[in-house]
This record gives sequence, C-alpha cells and structure tokens, in this order.
Amino acid sequence: MTSKRYLGNIITDNPTEPTENYENSAASGVWSLAEAETYTRAGVWPTAGNTGNTGVFFGAGDPTSNVIQYISFASTGNAIDWGDLLEARKSKGALGNATRGLTFGGHGTTSVGYGTNVIEYITFSTIGNSQDFGDLFQSTGSAENIGKTGTANDTRGMIMGGQGSNEISYVTIASTGNASDFGNFASSNRGWGGAGSNGVRAVFGGQDPSGFSAANEYVNISSTGNASNFGNLFQNRNLMGAGCSSTRIVWMGGSVSPYTTIDYVTTASTGNASDFGDLYSGAFENGACSNKTRAVCAHGFDGSAFTNIMSYVTIASTGNSQDFGDLLAVGSFRAGASNSHGGLS
Repeated sequence: MTSKRYLGNIITDNPTEPTENYENSAASGVWSLAEAETYTRAGVWPTAGNTGNTGVFFGAGDPTSNVIQYISFASTGNAIDWGDLLEARKSKGALGNATRGLTFGGHGTTSVGYGTNVIEYITFSTIGNSQDFGDLFQSTGSAENIGKTGTANDTRGMIMGGQGSNEISYVTIASTGNASDFGNFASSNRGWGGAGSNGVRAVFGGQDPSGFSAANEYVNISSTGNASNFGNLFQNRNLMGAGCSSTRIVWMGGSVSPYTTIDYVTTASTGNASDFGDLYSGAFENGACSNKTRAVCAHGFDGSAFTNIMSYVTIASTGNSQDFGDLLAVGSFRAGASNSHGGLS
C-alpha cells in the first residue's frame, strides 16, 4: 500500500486500513480499485452487506431458545442478536460456507417435538430470521436427529452422527433440499461430538453418553463412502465444541471433569490428538465456531450452572483459552457455524 491517503482535505502519512467487516471497519481515504479488490478478497473491505469473518450460534437449551446470535472473530466482545430460528430447539448441529449457515436436527418443547429432521439456513450477508432448507436423511421423531454435528467445504455440508447413529449425510449448501446419504462411521452412537475440515477431509471426534469414545474418524468430502479411522482424542469425552483452521482441528471442553480439555489434530495427516491447553472456564454441552485463525467456544454447563461465557484460542499455537465476551443469555447446546473457517478456500 502507498504511504499517503487523502482524509477530507488533509493528506496523512497514516492511512486507516480496513481490518474487519462492514459492521466494525472503516477505511478513510482514497483507495485504488486493485487495493479495494485485495481487501474484498480478504473479507475486510467495508462494503454494505460484507459480513465476512462472522461466527453465529444457533439457539440454546436450558432454557430452550430460538435466538441466533453472532460475533466478529477479528475483535473480542459480546454476542449480538441476529434473528430467530423457525422454532426453539437444542441438541442440534450446524455448518457453514462463505454464503450460508445451516442448522439441523435437535429437539424442542412444542411442535418440533423429539428428534426433528428440519434443516434451516441463514444468509451471512443478511441479518434476519432463518428459513427452511429441507429435511435430514432420517424422519422426524428419530433419536438419530439429536446430537448431530457438521462441517463443510465451499460446496458441501457434511451432517455427521447423532444419538445411536453411525450415519453420515450431506447437502449442497448453495441449493435447498433434503440431505442425501454419504456413508457410515465404523462405530455407532457418534453423537454430541464435534467436527472440522480443511476443505478436503472432514474429521469427527466424540461419542454419546452410552459410551465415551476417543476414536476420531474421517471422510473425503468430495466423494461418498464410509469413514476411516483417524486416531484417538487426547481424552475420551463428548459434548464439546470444535473449530478448524486450514491445517488443524481443535476440540474444546467436554463431558469429563474438570471439563477443560482442549486437544487438536493436524487434519491432513492421521494420528492421535495432542494436548492444546485448557478452557478459560470448564464447561460441556458446548458449541464452537472459527475462522482460520481463532476458534471461539460458547460455554455450556460448568458442572453446577449454565453459563453465557465465550472464550477463544489461536488455532496455530497452543495454550489456554482467553475470555472473548458474553453470550446474550445463559444456556447450553448452542450450535456454531461461520463463513470463514479453515475448510473454505
């Protein structure tokens, strides 16, 4: 970039360069088209509708909520209201690409009932309520629709596991419609875990309360077929959140006291997870989302109370998480997604 920018009638040697999305950024001065394009590709040019670098958390449980809230990864601070789900529910999954965020499954307290198969979506460029996308592979009423998780690349969303389930299915994010069968995990009960991707592989870790598992399994997103063994988590557990860069996946918190474990794998290889550090405050029934740099955990139940805490880690390093800000209300089972995670080009 050049050294001077016109700011009003003043020439300055210290131009204000854009660093965040439209909601939080300024770029005073006169910029060339080439410079604007560079920043636009980075998702930080302050153009109306540009909400790059955004993470969302869908709904909550205990109490069950239909609230959608969002954060900007580039800063820290409290979550902001985005809109509402079609209906309140918890124990659902989520995924996103650069354009859309999807949430699916779970159960609620009214017509959603037990084990809903509903898939909903938001468009990241437009703040507002979610819309109907289609249905999961299983029918409404199936326990397998509870405790699912998801991850994605630019085109495909992977919907993985569930209570008592070894099912993997997928959707094409740019369209709407029902999920299609992808394949199966080697073991069943792959529920209430977490998943991430590097755009090529989707890696799942965790297992539901009928039998904690350390086993991670993976699939190649662009194909269909059964999952293969990846390695083992650093600690057997479930009910944790997951985030990913283009090289690593981190799992944050989980169901084994003191609920603080953070571990990670290198996505392109296979092998056991390594210790990353500890959560800022122990919690399980967590949600998480990430961009390529930071993973933010929406803490759930800390063993004695439901919380509204968010904390984050820098994925490329190791160490304990730090305070990020507060969610809109206490709760748990929030499903996280973003438009800038490590599975996107």
